[in-house]
Amino acid sequence: MRLSFFLVILLSLTCVLASTWEQDLGIVTSADAPHAFSVELPEDFRSVEVANYQAEDPNTVAKYMGWDGYVKINDQLVWNFKSASPNGIFVFDRTVGKVVDGSSGVGFWLDATRFFKAGKNTVEFYHRNQGSGIGVKLRITAISSEEAKEQSSSRW
Repeated sequence: MRLSFFLVILLSLTCVLASTWEQDLGIVTSADAPHAFSVELPEDFRSVEVANYQAEDPNTVAKYMGWDGYVKINDQLVWNFKSASPNGIFVFDRTVGKVVDGSSGVGFWLDATRFFKAGKNTVEFYHRNQGSGIGVKLRITAISSEEAKEQSSSRW
């Protein structure tokens, strides 16, 4: 009986609840670019991914988007347009440290965690595309021991 009680207490203390949510920062038109967004992150954030989307299709994301575009986080370039040729559009992705084919990011989020900090952050996006604009989204994961404690106490 004592052993099972001890295990329940131990599991309650080590239980961690992760929550993930998306934050749509908004649409940027070429006339409004560059545009900086302010983002507040909790102390317990674990990861932040960034993605772009066409204003007409907010459910289809890409790591890289926008002619002559870039994303900066806290004044550090995360990725930027490098060149276009018949072979494709190329961007320099600082998360991997090399030039990549821009189309390789379609359908994916870019893990930009190392560029963020707890508290106030700035996400800047620039592009020269015509049309209704390009949006910027974040996908944030945080781990809260307080939430974990509440969840485990509600089970007993």
